Amino acid sequence: MAKKKIEGLGDQAVSKFFKQPAQEEKPLEVPKSNVGRPKTIYREYEKSSQEGLREGYTRATFIVREDLLKKLKDYAYTEREKIKDVVNKMLAEFLEGKEVIEREDK
Repeated sequence: MAKKKIEGLGDQAVSKFFKQPAQEEKPLEVPKSNVGRPKTIYREYEKSSQEGLREGYTRATFIVREDLLKKLKDYAYTEREKIKDVVNKMLAEFLEGKEVIEREDK
C-alpha cells in the first residue's frame, strides 16, 4: 500500500500549531444563557450528593426488595405524597425512641 502525499497546506499547518501569539490573546467569553431553571439554592456543599438540595438534605442510594418498593410507591401515590417525604416520615417514626450510638463520619 503506497503512502499518500498530502498537498496543499505545507508549512501553514505546522505554523498554525507552533506559532507563538504576537500579543496576549483574551480567552473567549461565553455569553450567559437564560436557558433552564434559574439557580435558587446558593450554598457551599460538603458532598456532591448535596448539590441542588435544600440545607439538611442529601442523596442516598439503597438496595430494596422489589415488593417493598412497589408498596412504598403505591402508598405514596395513595397518600398523594412524594416518595422522599414518605421515606423521611417512615425513618423518623422507626428511629424515634431508639437508642443509637453515633459513629465517626468517614
